[in-house]
Amino acid sequence: MKTVLNRLSIFLLLAVFALGCKKESPLRETETTKDEIVAGKAAAGNCRMTMYDYYNGDEDYHNLDYYTYKNGLLAECSPYYGWKFTMEYDQKNKIKSSKVYEGDVLLYTIVFEYKKDKVVKEVWYLGNTSTVDDEVFIQYTNQGSITSSESFIYGYRAEYTYTDNGSIESWLILDGGLPALRADYKYTGNFRNPYLGIVGPDHAFWFTNSAFGRGIGQEWYSSEKITTYDPSGNPVVLYDLDPTKTSWVAADKHFPAMVNYSPMKGSSVFYTGFTYENCNGPQAASSKPVLKQRKPVNKIHRILHGYNK
Repeated sequence: MKTVLNRLSIFLLLAVFALGCKKESPLRETETTKDEIVAGKAAAGNCRMTMYDYYNGDEDYHNLDYYTYKNGLLAECSPYYGWKFTMEYDQKNKIKSSKVYEGDVLLYTIVFEYKKDKVVKEVWYLGNTSTVDDEVFIQYTNQGSITSSESFIYGYRAEYTYTDNGSIESWLILDGGLPALRADYKYTGNFRNPYLGIVGPDHAFWFTNSAFGRGIGQEWYSSEKITTYDPSGNPVVLYDLDPTKTSWVAADKHFPAMVNYSPMKGSSVFYTGFTYENCNGPQAASSKPVLKQRKPVNKIHRILHGYNK
């Protein structure tokens, strides 16, 4: 499958600082409403996320995603698996197409189809041709949250559930109708979701579980549980992070600069780290570190957040 573990690591100084921080977080000074996000006007105080670094201590790898902006809108996204997505917007600043590159090679042109103000279909064309490689259909709740996205061509489907305040509670990837990967989240930290600082696309179409992050949830998670499934459909927990052991380093506007996680079992360390532009306070890293990154091993469309198949 194509993949999604985009997360973060940080320099030793920040790691030491974070371990000394309180697990209780400050209250947010402002709230970002669903309408502001949908309209592309996230009240993030112009704090725009530029890097997301995820470190998995069980397997000792980092995944980093990079984001660049033009006129306040997301211009390019470079996920950790090596592709680059460029954005094109209409006069209302709604995304209308994206080109996908690997190096200088144009892999796909993605065209977005709308119903009212929501993207309901992504059409992935090979290069600059009219040959359709994939079609992704997206459905929503009455409140505007993505409930599912599905490719009939590739046979995968992502399903989502939400907390009462609109944060993603779980997502499930099905491959050929069978469960392949699941994530469950808890929110106790009261730190803002860094993806709120990305103005432009309403969903992260560069990943299979495209509602993660770019969903309308207010908070960043304090716990994540990742479950995969064996050939018989039995669940196998890859890791389960303990929210009572999570510690935070704050950036500006109550966004996190780094979050330190510990699993329920074992002694591995997990990090998520972030850098921003137009933000004060600590940053996850001052320059691109030399990191061991995990690459996807096969070719489905994007990447499943939290695990490479």
